[in-house]
Amino acid sequence: MKKLTFTALALMMCGAAWGAAIPQASRYDSRVQQVIYNPQNVTVVNTKPGFMTTLVFDNDEAVISAKPGFDEAWEATPDANRVNVRPVALTQGAPGEDGNTTQVVIPPNSRDWHTNMLVVTSKRLYNVELNVIDDKSAQQPAFQVSYRYPGEERDKASREATARQREWEQKQQQASIQKALNSAQTPRNWSYTKYPGKGSFNIVPDFAYDDGRFTFVGFSPSKSIPSVTKELNGKEHVVNSSIQKKGDFTVLVIQEVTPRLVLRSGNAVVGLENSGFGKVHAADGSTVSRQVERVEKPESN
Repeated sequence: MKKLTFTALALMMCGAAWGAAIPQASRYDSRVQQVIYNPQNVTVVNTKPGFMTTLVFDNDEAVISAKPGFDEAWEATPDANRVNVRPVALTQGAPGEDGNTTQVVIPPNSRDWHTNMLVVTSKRLYNVELNVIDDKSAQQPAFQVSYRYPGEERDKASREATARQREWEQKQQQASIQKALNSAQTPRNWSYTKYPGKGSFNIVPDFAYDDGRFTFVGFSPSKSIPSVTKELNGKEHVVNSSIQKKGDFTVLVIQEVTPRLVLRSGNAVVGLENSGFGKVHAADGSTVSRQVERVEKPESN
């Protein structure tokens, strides 16, 4: 009884030691196969004389070397993330009847060509068992064996999903900020009176308003965009301004609210009086909106 137990245990250990990975055939063609990568397994690859078998590794891998154990009888050629392998015939000298040495060609066969191959890539090691299928065998050779990496594929899919979620959240946050800013810039004071000078129609704004912090002066496409200053104590002073597009209109954005603005272009001049000055107040801050805070990042050295 004890002897049988030991025998069974030995057989189990032997089976575990020879747990080779057999590639699975494609449902379309049995010669196109896939195998799950396991660094503890040896992949069995069946080849046939006169045919090339290609091992395909991960997309981001580069094959560094591919070394068959019986290298005289096998040709292994690395190509990017692939290895092309095939059995080759051997030629050796044999004594002839006349005493001279003649060259004898030995074609690949299943008994003598059985060997292993180690493939080293930029990421992994692969152990391969190389077999030759004889012409009379019912087995099909592998034309292509592609490795799969389900654990890494799951991790990659998870990382991509996390990245998409983060990108979506950032877009939502940006949309929320923009909505808050747009809401903050809703017109609050339209009480602006225009005083165009002679021949100044081309720079007369189509609208003007302020939101309590910034002043917005809009021009239709047919108008010229003038320079802008503010009038204070009878003198004109430079103001900080920028230009925005709102639909078809070009909008001068003056970064303050002031009682009087002066628009100029050549000899053309237009006065713009804010009749509602002082009646609308915006919260302190640099973004107008109470929901958005501007943060100044320190410059990197």
